Amino acid sequence: MIKIFTYLILIVLVTFCIIYSQSSQPLPAEEQTQILKTITEKLNTVNNLKAGFKQSRHMEILIDPLVSEGLCYFQKPDKLRWEINQPYQSILIYNANEVAKFDVKDGKSVKLNLGTEDLMREILKQIISWMQGDFSKASEIYDLKIYKSDTYTLVLIPKSKELVKSIQSIEMTFNKNLKSISIVRINETTENFIKIEFSNEQNDISLIEKIFDTQKPHLNLKP
Repeated sequence: MIKIFTYLILIVLVTFCIIYSQSSQPLPAEEQTQILKTITEKLNTVNNLKAGFKQSRHMEILIDPLVSEGLCYFQKPDKLRWEINQPYQSILIYNANEVAKFDVKDGKSVKLNLGTEDLMREILKQIISWMQGDFSKASEIYDLKIYKSDTYTLVLIPKSKELVKSIQSIEMTFNKNLKSISIVRINETTENFIKIEFSNEQNDISLIEKIFDTQKPHLNLKP
């Protein structure tokens, strides 16, 4: 009886593993191409957006992740604002190829010297491209794989061995309507990763220009 029970458990486990492995396989190339085309078309219809975000940095040496929260603003074609409100206040702005970062203290913004402005500019330009569904440049640097569960997840795996030393993969999970990204996960190693979860997204709303001002940005925005 024990042998039969053990055998049944093994069957269940093997069946589960087969089902899991099938669900974790990327889509076939033709289907992936079609879905990526649909994602591009959907994202490209969004003229602007405002969304809350929660960013958690997980590190092997830390028991609990480092968590920050804030707001993200995007205006087509080339404006992005990444505003952290908790546990401190900081603003990063990209506006028509200009990059600026500010600390906010006592209701006043203090512009910082980035030091790595060129690198930051390229990173933000790439993020803006992805937000608009343009993955053409990404395909030159990464292998693109799409996985399907309740929705779709795009996984970018670096082609360069040098880049793999810093980033193992980037995962972007899309909302069911495919018009926005709900979760971004940047995997540095298996244990070290950054996870960004977006919420309360609003599309095609009225945004004032001062939000993206790289000299004196508008402050005291309410969630």
